[in-house]
Amino acid sequence: MKMNNFYNYYISLKVENFDQSTKLC
Repeated sequence: MKMNNFYNYYISLKVENFDQSTKLC
């Protein structure tokens, strides 16, 4: 379960960074 939570957290960070990069453009 912990690994799954960590994976979800990592994906959420990736999505957040992607959103920020698209906002800059």
